[in-house]
Amino acid sequence: MDDVKVCPRCDQCIDPEQDACPSCGSAFMESKPDTNTAPNPVRDKLSDPGQKQDNDDGSILLSTRPERVSFMYKYLMALSPIFLVIVCIFTRRILESIYQIGISSLTSTVPSYMSPYTTGALNQYSLPITDATNITILMIAPVGIFIIFAVIGWTMRFTELWTGTVLTLGLSGVTGTVIATWAGVPPISGNYILLLLQWIAFLVQPFCFVAAGIVILATEKFRRSIRYTITKEGLWIRGGFLWIQEHMIPHHQIGRIVFEQDFFGTKFNYGTLIPLSMTRWGAETSFRGIGATGQKDNFGVGIGFAKGREEGSRYPLDCLYGIPDPKKAQNILTGLICRHDIREEEQVSYLKKIYETNVAGTRTDGSGIGPKVSTVVTGYSIQDNTSRKPVDGIAMDGKIPESQESTIIKIDDIDIPKTTTSSVSGTIREIPLPLKTKSSPLQGIPPVESVLDQIKKLAELRDSGIITEQEFTTKKTELLKRL
Repeated sequence: MDDVKVCPRCDQCIDPEQDACPSCGSAFMESKPDTNTAPNPVRDKLSDPGQKQDNDDGSILLSTRPERVSFMYKYLMALSPIFLVIVCIFTRRILESIYQIGISSLTSTVPSYMSPYTTGALNQYSLPITDATNITILMIAPVGIFIIFAVIGWTMRFTELWTGTVLTLGLSGVTGTVIATWAGVPPISGNYILLLLQWIAFLVQPFCFVAAGIVILATEKFRRSIRYTITKEGLWIRGGFLWIQEHMIPHHQIGRIVFEQDFFGTKFNYGTLIPLSMTRWGAETSFRGIGATGQKDNFGVGIGFAKGREEGSRYPLDCLYGIPDPKKAQNILTGLICRHDIREEEQVSYLKKIYETNVAGTRTDGSGIGPKVSTVVTGYSIQDNTSRKPVDGIAMDGKIPESQESTIIKIDDIDIPKTTTSSVSGTIREIPLPLKTKSSPLQGIPPVESVLDQIKKLAELRDSGIITEQEFTTKKTELLKRL
C-alpha cells in the first residue's frame, strides 16, 4: 500500500501530493499502515501537563526554525575582523605619514648654520622617539581599534562582532607573545613591547580569516539548534550552541503577538513573531531634570532630558525569529490565545449562573416554586415556675416543617446565643440572635424583680412630692403592661 498523509488534527487521509489539510489547514505527516497489532500504551497527559507531547495525538501544531537568509546579517557581522584589519592598515599608514611629515617639518625649521650643533642631539634622541612613536601607532592600530569594536559589540549585544574581534586579537596576542619570548628579548624592555606589537599587527591579518570562519560555523550551528514548536499547551523555544536553553510560554500568558517583516522578509517570505505578556509595547518614557551646582568662585546650572522606548527582545531564543511563512504561525497563535479567552469567559459565565441559582436562590424545581428551606425560628420563654412544654420549630412562612420535633430551651439572656439538641437525631443546632433593625426593634422582656423595684422607686418619688399621683399611676400601669 502506498504511503498516505494523515491530518494530525482531524485524522483525515488526504492525497499524498497535498501539504496541508483543506479542512483545518494543519500540516500533514506521512504514515504507513501499522502492522503492529499491539495496543498503544495509554499516556497520562495530566501527570505532566507542561511536557511537550508527540505528534501522535496532534498536540504539535507547528514546528519550525529560523531561515538561513534571516541570519544573513549575522554572517556579515562575523566578517567584521576582516574589515577591521583593512581599517587598521589604512589607519597605521596615515599615522606614520603624519609622523614623517611632523619630523620633516621640525628638521626644516632648524637654520642651516645651527645644523652642526643640532645634528648630534637629533641623532642621539631620534631612536627612542621613533620607538615610542611606533609603539603608540601599533597600540592604536590594531590593538586599540579591535578593543573598541569588541566593547561596542558586547554593549550592543552583537555576539558575532565581539566574539570575532576578541578571537582575532586573542590568537594574535598569544602567538606574538610566544614568538617574542623565543626571540630572547628581555620582557621588561621597550624592544620586547615593540616586537610584540609588531608581531600582533602582522598576525591579525591571517588570524582574522580564521576567526571569521569559526564564528560563521558557530552561527550556523546555533541557527540549526533553534527549534520553535507550537503545541496546544504553549509555545516551546529551544536552542543553543555551547549550552542548551529551553523554555515554554503558556498561551494564557501571551498578551499579544507583534509581527515584524523587513524588505527581504517580504521577498523571501520570512518574518519574526514577538510574543508579549505586557501591554507596554511602544510606550515612551521620558526623564527631565534641572540641576544647579556651584562653589565659592563659580556657579553652574544644567538641564537634562532623556527619552526611551520599550521594545520586545528580538534575540532568537526569546521570540520566533526569522521563521518561514510567519502568517501561518501568527494565525495559529492568535487562534489559541482567543480560544483561551473564550474559555475563560465561559467559565466566568458558568460560575455566575451557579452563584445566581444556588446563592441568590434563583434555582427552581421546574414548577416555579423555590426549594424548601428548613430554617427554624427560635422562641424565647420567661423564667417561671410553670411546666416546661416542648415546642415545635416554626418555619419562616409560618408553617410547621416536615421534620422531627425538637425541644427549645429556656433563655434568660437574649444577648447570648444558645444551642439545642434534637430529641431524635441528637444533632446540635445553634439558635441565632434575633435581628435588630431600626424599623422594628426587638424589645427585651425585663424580669419581674426589676419591674417591682422600679414601682417601689416611683412610690418613693411620689411620697417625696417629686411626682404627682397621676404620673405615678400612669407609669405604674405602663410597667405592669410590660410583664
